[in-house]
Amino acid sequence: FERLTQPNEEIKKIADGLRGKTEQQTLENVLFFLEENLKHIDLERENPKEWKKLFNKRAVEEILENKISYGCNDTATAFTTLMRSCGIPIKYIEGKRIGKSGTHDWGEVFVDGEWKSVDPTQGREGLKFDPKKVKHGPYIKISESLGPSDSMITSYEDWIRLEKLWDYKKNILKN
Repeated sequence: FERLTQPNEEIKKIADGLRGKTEQQTLENVLFFLEENLKHIDLERENPKEWKKLFNKRAVEEILENKISYGCNDTATAFTTLMRSCGIPIKYIEGKRIGKSGTHDWGEVFVDGEWKSVDPTQGREGLKFDPKKVKHGPYIKISESLGPSDSMITSYEDWIRLEKLWDYKKNILKN
């Protein structure tokens, strides 16, 4: 765990209730829980000033207590914490949209002996996630970490710097 994904006792209890008989069942339980318990608000559109301030800054405790996700980074933070609290290895992934502005966060979980990309913002449909084929993408992985506070993009300012340094023709960071 890192700073923003650190579970409190209440989150640990939630995770205990989500454990299934198999790793796959646990994964599905966590996705269903997030789908049913997080209201998604497009803060970037509704209140851009507030979104910039909160971008990759909200801890899992606040996200799950308020039952509100302001974007993929909040949902990926909650997903990361719950999966780890259930004993399943997970990497917090940041991807850069190929050829266009934008990033996306998701998880790579180690289930049944293999790493699988899972997009928790899509709920249970996130099990079918392929970053290279997703409708709002495609994305390439630019960072894998323990969570948002130790990732490549830890703030809105980092996101702006990445956008300015990105070579859209080659889909890599410029030297």
